Amino acid sequence: MTPAALDFIIVNIALTLFYLNYKLFLSRDTFLRTKRLYLKFSFLFSLFLPFINIADWFPKEQITQTITLNEITLPEFTVSPKAAFSWDFGTVFWMIYAVVCAVLVVRFAIQLSSIIIMRRNGTKTIIQNTEVIVLNKEISPFSFWKWIFINPDLHTENELKEILTHESIHTTQMHTGDVFLSELLVIYFWINPFAWLLRREIRQNLEFIADNKVLESGFDSKKYQYHLLQLSYQTPEIKLGVNFNVSPLKKRIIMMNQQKTNKAGLLKYSLVVPLTLALIISSNAQAIVSKAKEALNENSITTTAILQNPQLKQVQPVKTEMKFVPPEIEKDAQIFEVVEKMPQYPGGVSALMEYLSKNIKYPIAAIEANVQGKVFVKFIINKNGNVEQAKIVMAIAGKNISKS
Repeated sequence: MTPAALDFIIVNIALTLFYLNYKLFLSRDTFLRTKRLYLKFSFLFSLFLPFINIADWFPKEQITQTITLNEITLPEFTVSPKAAFSWDFGTVFWMIYAVVCAVLVVRFAIQLSSIIIMRRNGTKTIIQNTEVIVLNKEISPFSFWKWIFINPDLHTENELKEILTHESIHTTQMHTGDVFLSELLVIYFWINPFAWLLRREIRQNLEFIADNKVLESGFDSKKYQYHLLQLSYQTPEIKLGVNFNVSPLKKRIIMMNQQKTNKAGLLKYSLVVPLTLALIISSNAQAIVSKAKEALNENSITTTAILQNPQLKQVQPVKTEMKFVPPEIEKDAQIFEVVEKMPQYPGGVSALMEYLSKNIKYPIAAIEANVQGKVFVKFIINKNGNVEQAKIVMAIAGKNISKS
């Protein structure tokens, strides 16, 4: 599975879990502003979850001081022809996915342009100390950022007060930003039904917040609900705006008449902490394991030297001096058996490989016998950078190679 596909799956799993947690534990309480934060966090955290890397937070533990050297000879590799384009399932899936995303983006752009056209065709005026855009057609009142679109001829004086109070909450609290996030949510994750459900919850909660503020402003609850019922026949023209009579109306009325949730219910929102941590750890599990394997490979390696002139039948110790450039050591310096960063040859492993390839001498007996093999050498580098206690721990003999 490609990294992109894995990240895609991780994001959709996160969206699903956040929605289920919301629906099971949080959707029926009256902590409307807290729910707004939760819903926005659910989307943004899920979107950026693949970019959260905690593997680097874990320190490397040096397990041993054995230095690993790569083989002296260059590794073999094969150059294969470039694979031709194939119509496999993954390719077809991503092509279809991209096409649907493009269609949704076009729909989003059309809705956005429709609002801009309405703004140009409308007349800016002041109604009841509120700046509005007046449209001379039958339209359901809605807001977009700081614009409130309305046809005042369709409403009574008292209805206008309720509508303008309601829509002013949307504009002052920047609810259009939440709507934009919900639209982006379904554009990029349209294949996930929970993304669409999460978008619906985001928009419904915005209406709950505005309705609650209207009632707190002193408007009669029954009259306000009746007004909503009167406008329920109107279908919002602009899905991108925040509409006064957005459906489902039944849930809005239920929420307005619901008893306030006890403040102890806020403890339920603490569930987001273990859920978030579990998602972070799960999404980084593979990276953490890879990091651990990498640390093991860096800290425990065997030195292997391949004598590329014929494979040895009889291995003879190679007497050679491999003198390293000694580091500057203070007289009273403390010596550690395990350190955070292991010392290395000046110039790194590549420089060491180059030095060894130039200084290791091939046994004369092996050259005369035309044999080659693999030799495993163990040695110690002392504090002065000199090689000590060098010995052959294993040798793999090979076949004679005929002279050309």
